[in-house]
Order: sequence, then structure tokens, then C-alpha cells
Amino acid sequence: MTGDADDRGDLVTTHAPDASLGKPLAVRLFLGLFVTLAIAGASAFLLQLFVLELVRVSGDSMWPGVGPDALLLSYRHGTPERGDLVLLQTPEGKDQVRRVVALPGDRLRIADSTPVLNGKPAAREEQRRVTLLGRPARIFAETIGDRRYEVLDIDGRRAHDMPPNRPPAGVSKGTAPPPSLRVVTANGASGGTEYLIEGGVYVLADHRDDASDSRFYGVVPKDRLRGVIVRVIATGRAP
Repeated sequence: MTGDADDRGDLVTTHAPDASLGKPLAVRLFLGLFVTLAIAGASAFLLQLFVLELVRVSGDSMWPGVGPDALLLSYRHGTPERGDLVLLQTPEGKDQVRRVVALPGDRLRIADSTPVLNGKPAAREEQRRVTLLGRPARIFAETIGDRRYEVLDIDGRRAHDMPPNRPPAGVSKGTAPPPSLRVVTANGASGGTEYLIEGGVYVLADHRDDASDSRFYGVVPKDRLRGVIVRVIATGRAP
């Protein structure tokens, strides 16, 4: 850029020719698109690396709300609440999506697959009957706190309740097992044993009769919580 005075003493600014103007329009458009896509791709990579994670579900343990091939968005720094879906790592190192039903300090027992939280059973309403893999089943709307979601019970199959002080099904080498559950009330008047949740969150599958969850591997400590599901992008398909 150069500046020269004209006859009136004003400064006139001139610019050197833009080299890109000599390039074909198609080349300039391609370069602009390439830069835009590169920036978008880098931003998406960094976002997924540090903040968000896309999760694809392969099994039916969270059906009917989330089925096989469902696509979810997980927030790595979220704090789970009762009723939230979370992405976790099992003691064996496998990734799972499960639902939080109890937080540290809660008292919990499970009766016929229904959580009883701090003495209050989760509200349940039957929605419809279905056939799953040739077996009759019922879908219920279950509510914990302000979260409402659907769960599945297979007719004639007894769901697993909370096993007393059962250790995790397996612990990765070098990883301390989650603490055993402390009994608050053993076989109380309301039936069943009530436990105090300590050291992590207690999770259940929505398909209560045929899935692994905290009933088998214990509470999930913070270092095995990979994120809170903040959006269901696609619900997947029925099993």
C-alpha cells in the first residue's frame, strides 16, 4: 500500500493488486470451502475430544427409550442427577449407557424391578403391552424426581433385586472395586433390604429383566463416569 498527495494536499491511498484475483473463480471457491471445512473439522474434533462425545448404542438394554443403533450426545463435564442417562465404564472396561436412580447419600431398595428411593417408590404407569423376542412384555412410564422415562418388564420373569453386599462382577487390574453397600434397614416392614448409596451413583438398565447394571457391579464412582447424556439424537430401532 502506498500513499501520495494530490493537488489539494489530500492523501490518496492505493492498494497493490490482490494476487488471488488472478486465480480462476473455481479455484478460489475451492480454497475458501477447504479452509471452512478444515476449521469446522478441527473445531468438531476439539469439541468431541474435550467436551462432547457422540455415542452409538449397540444393544437393547436401554430399550424402549433408547434402542439399538441409537445416537446420543454425551457431555463429559456434566453432573448426573436422578433419572439421567450416563455414559460409564464398567469394572471390565466396557462402555455402557445406564440410568442413574440414586446418588450418594440416598437410601435405596429395589422391589420387583421398581426403585424405592428414600422410602418412596418410583411412580409407575403402564403404557402398553408388546411382544419382545416372542415373549409378552409391558412398558411402564417411570418417574424419579422430575425425570420421566419408559422401562420394560418381561411378563413371568423375576427381575434381579439388589443383592446384599455383592461384589462387582469383575475389576480391572489396578482399579479399586467400588465400596460394598451398607445396610440401612434389613427386611424392614415395607419389605426388602434398604441400602445406603456411597462412593458413587447407582445405575439401572431400562430393560430391567435382562441387563447388567449396579445390581451386579456395584456403584459407579466418579472416575468411571464418562459423561451425562444431554441429547438423544436418534432413538434407534426396536429389538
